[in-house]
Amino acid sequence: MQSFLINIEYGGLGDHLFYSPVPRLIKAQYGVQSRIYLSSRSYFRNWQTYDLVWSRNPYLDGIVDSAESISRNQVLDNSHGNVMQKILESYGLDVSCEPEPEIYYDIPIHPNAPRLIVDLNYQSYTGLLTSDILQIANSFPEDFVFLNPSKLIAQIFPSKRFYHTQSLYEYASVIKSSESFFCLTSGGATLARALNIRANVFAVYSYPKFFTHKMNNYIHIGSEADVKRKLVTSYLWRENIMRRKLRK
Repeated sequence: MQSFLINIEYGGLGDHLFYSPVPRLIKAQYGVQSRIYLSSRSYFRNWQTYDLVWSRNPYLDGIVDSAESISRNQVLDNSHGNVMQKILESYGLDVSCEPEPEIYYDIPIHPNAPRLIVDLNYQSYTGLLTSDILQIANSFPEDFVFLNPSKLIAQIFPSKRFYHTQSLYEYASVIKSSESFFCLTSGGATLARALNIRANVFAVYSYPKFFTHKMNNYIHIGSEADVKRKLVTSYLWRENIMRRKLRK
């Protein structure tokens, strides 16, 4: 009987969703007798992520106190293709098809959700500048509602319509209920795919296509020759890696 471990070093919602199909695919390829565990040393920015992504996954066999698994940095060393394909490849799984993130929570339709929503929050190396965010925010017509707006957006655009969710589950429910969802390259874009929603995602040309989802619609900001945004992306990438090292 083979055993496998998932140890997630970056704690964002998207980081966990990248690994979400691994348990099911391991059982499919290696047999139902195979065991797949989540490391208790995995990092979570928000503990609701564990509940949403892992607590109801029927293919996960439990949690163990071990960190011996493939490092995401090892996955990134050979970054052609898609991050989820590279993760599957690291477990010896079939990568002929691009996988999609999965959740097994029954997310209901939200009765009061706005139809047209914009989420401009992110914690990643998306490469966008504050001026880009403000320009994007200003481009939306008045019938769009901003989801969990930052203080900056709320202050600069007080006439915009805002909606604040109280939990990750409500956030997922609002996305599932939307007719049109715009966001940045963030966990929201990956969650949308898990909910079978096609997100419209703002991304700079320098953003690694490694982290994009084939079925989302990407709206590029700037140009491939934009040195300033490339520097921002590079800086945020290094900062993300440094945060991981400091946690250790």
